[in-house]
Amino acid sequence: MIAVLNLAVEAVETRLATDPSTSVDVAEIAARAGTTEHHLRRMFASLAGMPLSEYVRRRRMSLAASDLVGTGEDLLTIAVRYGYGPTRHQTSPARAGEAVVFSRGQNEWSWRESNPRPRASNQVFSGCSLY
Repeated sequence: MIAVLNLAVEAVETRLATDPSTSVDVAEIAARAGTTEHHLRRMFASLAGMPLSEYVRRRRMSLAASDLVGTGEDLLTIAVRYGYGPTRHQTSPARAGEAVVFSRGQNEWSWRESNPRPRASNQVFSGCSLY
């Protein structure tokens, strides 16, 4: 299960790095992981604490915010690159506290901590009694 979560995160990050305006094909990720799309979505939500679609939306917003803060490009160029349309689509997720509000300025918020990548691993403890 943990390997599937890490595979899904890597696939999402790769897709967002290559073409952030396109949608992420969850069925393709599930096929690579050897599971169904339904099972992948449920497992991801259980392990990461949020649905896969929410993770993709938050990461896309965080990457767009990092470009806004870290580059001198204008808002419209960045919005189009990340697949955002009118301003109402940019500000409604940001008002929910998920990223940065684009229209308020480029250097007012910290974006790096807004939506970190989830990672999971197994930890095995030995040498101690559970009772």
